[in-house]
Amino acid sequence: MTQEVSAKLRETSTKDSYEPSMADDKDTILLWKSTKDSSVHKYRIRIYWISWEKAVVIITEIKDNPDQIIAKTTQELVQFVCELYKLIPEKIMWVEHSAPSNSNDKDTYIQVILMNAEASRYKLEPEKLERLIDKML
Repeated sequence: MTQEVSAKLRETSTKDSYEPSMADDKDTILLWKSTKDSSVHKYRIRIYWISWEKAVVIITEIKDNPDQIIAKTTQELVQFVCELYKLIPEKIMWVEHSAPSNSNDKDTYIQVILMNAEASRYKLEPEKLERLIDKML
């Protein structure tokens, strides 16, 4: 096991000690394995607190993942991230971020709304997201 994997697994094993606060925005790399796939996937997770109980979670799939599965495992990922960081799923805004595949493209941000085991996706303009979180992306 590499040191990076070992360090990330330690981070996930200490989830009981994580106490969120508004001043505690998070930007980290998460190693995660879906029940639907045998590979370990790497994601960048950013959590921005917009009130004492509401947060925006931006998840980016790292390009060297063995398979791009972020959209296939959204519900499972939301549940895992909420448990790990003690978030309430109904009080977060989940955003999937895709980095451009070439220099001519722009980053894409998709808001995901989960309802009754279904995911609806809506494109977000980066400027609106920046205003919401009051930070540059």
